Amino acid sequence: MGSARLPATPTSPLYAPAGGWATGPLLAVLGCAVAQSIFGVGGVMIRKFAAVGHTMDPLVFSLYRDAAACPVLLLAGLAAHGWRRPARHELPALALLGLAMVGNQWLFIEGLYRTSAGVTAMMQPSIPVFAAVLAVVARVEPIPDPRTQVGVLQLIGLFFAVSGAAVMTSEGLSTDGNSPTYVLGLFCLAGNCCSMAAYVVLQKHLVFSPHGRCRDLAGFPVTVTAWSYLWATAIMTLAAGVLALNGEADKLYDFDAQALVAVAFAALGPSVVGYGLLTLCNRQLRPSTVTAFWPMQVPVAVYLDAAVLGAVFTARQACGALLL
Repeated sequence: MGSARLPATPTSPLYAPAGGWATGPLLAVLGCAVAQSIFGVGGVMIRKFAAVGHTMDPLVFSLYRDAAACPVLLLAGLAAHGWRRPARHELPALALLGLAMVGNQWLFIEGLYRTSAGVTAMMQPSIPVFAAVLAVVARVEPIPDPRTQVGVLQLIGLFFAVSGAAVMTSEGLSTDGNSPTYVLGLFCLAGNCCSMAAYVVLQKHLVFSPHGRCRDLAGFPVTVTAWSYLWATAIMTLAAGVLALNGEADKLYDFDAQALVAVAFAALGPSVVGYGLLTLCNRQLRPSTVTAFWPMQVPVAVYLDAAVLGAVFTARQACGALLL
């Protein structure tokens, strides 16, 4: 029997097969860099317009963000490669991607509210480590071989990531010992990083693998992102319903109008452009390569956090960030 092949890529002026102008390796690398810069700016924008004073509940923010981004992504997918409705057997896999996205975005906002944009960005470099481990478990990438240079570097990266997270957590315990807010925020960010790594690896395994359950969607990357957002919106709508049933329905509408600025930016910037670029890059590159660009958002977010929000970082936090 012949080896399984990915389906042919549809013809479109906005899309090209692997190696083409839209998805070549060099442009994929550039796309990863642009996405991380957008993510770094996004954290500061959310912190400035939605998090300070907790003007919008994190769940509500995540819900409105995804609900705004979903139709834009669906229209972008329609323009890029035509309408493609997933088959019935593909829906559970897309729902799994949506669930990973919920964990990623919701926990990101929860962590951002409890720490700062700079600290949030400092935790993101742990994503490549989680992605490398999950990629091995899902058999998307081989097990690191300590006898090779790449394997040694991956093991060293794991050690430094764990050490950096421990240092930053200890900083929270020493400076905010009487309040669990900072440490809880770090745990939320750790969950955010795990969820983001799971999203990238699962997408590669389920969609862009020759034997993936959704391999027929490999030629429709923007549509994959849109349907993932559709599922994430549905899941968070159910969660918001639980919030309303518990007598907290006012959180759905009781917030400062300036928070909508952050929602609009998060929907169009990180969600539409950022996640759209990541999906295109994930089709061309390995998950560990895609996630290796996450540290690029650290200098962007830290600089803007200090310049725009006046954040001050301790020497221990800086050491933790360098280790990460």
